[in-house]
Amino acid sequence: MTLFGGPPEQTLARLVVGQRYRMRRDLVCLRDRFAAGEELVYEGHVLSIYGGCIAHLFSDRHRHVRFMDIPNDEQVMARWMDYFATVSASGDDVR
Repeated sequence: MTLFGGPPEQTLARLVVGQRYRMRRDLVCLRDRFAAGEELVYEGHVLSIYGGCIAHLFSDRHRHVRFMDIPNDEQVMARWMDYFATVSASGDDVR
């Protein structure tokens, strides 16, 4: 599944399309909930229905699209990135 994303300057996230990430801790967002240990694949981003936010789209192990609507703010994004560990092809956390 490939979704479209805006230009790189549209989002402050340092996520890579197609990369697997593991949630480091629980996160409750405006439209979804994510559990610590859950693995997701980053699919891209679009403008959110919520003003001032970017909707970051992930697919889970069942290939369901999951949404994280995050304010596109430098301080918020820096804290938000701490929720993710990059997963290597072998399944180990890289970061």
